[in-house]
Amino acid sequence: GSEETFCSLRKGCGCSRQRRPAPMRRRGGGLRRVGEAANGSEGAGASESWRLPRAWPGGARAACDRRGRVSRPAWGRSFLPHQQGTSEPERFLLGLRVVAPVHVRLQFCLESGKVSAEDHRQRGEDRIEALTCVVITVSDTRTLETDESGKEIVHELVKAGHDVIERTIVPDEPSRIDLVLRHWLKADVQAVILNGGTGISPRDGTVEVVRQLLDRELEGFGELFRMLSFDQVGAAAMLSRALGGIAQGKVVFALPGSRKAVALALEKLIVPELRHIAYEVTK
Repeated sequence: GSEETFCSLRKGCGCSRQRRPAPMRRRGGGLRRVGEAANGSEGAGASESWRLPRAWPGGARAACDRRGRVSRPAWGRSFLPHQQGTSEPERFLLGLRVVAPVHVRLQFCLESGKVSAEDHRQRGEDRIEALTCVVITVSDTRTLETDESGKEIVHELVKAGHDVIERTIVPDEPSRIDLVLRHWLKADVQAVILNGGTGISPRDGTVEVVRQLLDRELEGFGELFRMLSFDQVGAAAMLSRALGGIAQGKVVFALPGSRKAVALALEKLIVPELRHIAYEVTK
């Protein structure tokens, strides 16, 4: 027949594969399975050792004892004496490092991270209804009438329920960008979004100005934006130096001047996470 496949954890992990038979041990003059009474029937606690009373965060269905073996859940117990302060999911991961294959550990991390992000995002949306935003266009040639990228940013923010109190044009000169950005970082606003000046030409100085004012940079924003841009413009996406971060408790993004790039960043990245980021900064 076909080769049988077994769950690598052997116990109720929730997958569709068969459970591997329990190992045999020689006790009381004969071989019996772990958890089985000496008379051949299952002991009182045998079934409990295979059943979890509740699922771990993210749907994980396993627990480990201090020796790294999958067994009944060790609620409120840490694996090592110096880990008394660790949480249950942290203790669970410590056990997975010993006993679970890589794909199981990765799946737990991905699923638990997803649940945590959704929970935090929901909290941000519940506690922060609207952010006060400022839009700055860095350009030597555009005006408020011809600034299509700035208009696109305002449109997307307002559509998402945020307030835009200012849209301004700044020449592509580092000293002017620095002056305007510092002004708004001291003002009563929660988000500042710049567009333009993120390329690699000698006149593109937005990134250098923004980066020196950031307290924390969101490296993932630039990485994700270039990944999404690759589907639109191909390898030219690497020429964009778009970045985001936190400066003086405010959310700051520096986007390319292209209207398509701005729409992509707002739709896929900024609008879905703006409240979440603001909540994380102020909590």
